[in-house]
Amino acid sequence: MKKCLLCSKVNNTHYLKKVNGIQIYTCSSCQLGFLDKVGLAKQSRISKNIHYSLEKYRQEESKLRKRFILLSEIILRHKDKGELLDVGAGFGLFASIFAEKGFNITVIEPVNQLYYLRKFKKKVYRDTFDIFFQKNKNKYDLILLIDIIEHLKNPVNSIVRLKNRLNKKGIIVIQTPNYNSLMARICKNWSWWMITDHKYFFTPDSLSNMMKKTSYKLILMKTYEDAGDFKKNLDGNFTPIKNVILRKLFKAIYYIVFFPLYFLFRPIIWRLGYGGLIFMIFTPTSKRRLD
Repeated sequence: MKKCLLCSKVNNTHYLKKVNGIQIYTCSSCQLGFLDKVGLAKQSRISKNIHYSLEKYRQEESKLRKRFILLSEIILRHKDKGELLDVGAGFGLFASIFAEKGFNITVIEPVNQLYYLRKFKKKVYRDTFDIFFQKNKNKYDLILLIDIIEHLKNPVNSIVRLKNRLNKKGIIVIQTPNYNSLMARICKNWSWWMITDHKYFFTPDSLSNMMKKTSYKLILMKTYEDAGDFKKNLDGNFTPIKNVILRKLFKAIYYIVFFPLYFLFRPIIWRLGYGGLIFMIFTPTSKRRLD
């Protein structure tokens, strides 16, 4: 018996996909994707070996910084100062952009070193999400969940709890992969399934439904992806072709046709909600306490 975490409907789910031997299901009503108990058990056995390399991250720094600056400019139009909480800050690159703008920075990061925040004053919690709520009762003007919500054990409860940490007129920013994206549909091995540590999978509608259920109001929604990431994912479609010359030939022909059309229609694809990443900004509509 499978019960949807979001809409609570039982036996209303269907099989979506199997990735590395782990099955993913979706709710027919609200589109939330998730692992069942069997999948979570398998995931826990393989997730112990996950390691995020600062060296590899720094190789992507220039691209990531440009992306984060563009996203920060969108956020700053809605909140340009105050107290910031970055949940799962990683190496701290995104939060460092807001530190440069004068925000007071607090981060939850139990694993990675905060390399990009080393020169900034900040409060650091090396705790799990649940332990943070027990220790911290502070309020924030801006909360960031960038590529985090898909990792949480219970994203609905976590979002409700975070509402109690928002100041009046505070905003929460969420980014997560979009399993209904064009990338996910046409790339054979879409890298953002990340079955080693992603527990939930979202579409723009399912994320909006979750936030509406927990009394948040949508301020902004966009989907997007990096063209380089798209190409890397598409490269995996051609790995079954063992002959190197044929593989290069088929890739060249495919990309010559695909990418001009992709760049032509990309604004429409993103606007319709089929970009690889979901980026949304919300503000609370009413208090709903769970602590």
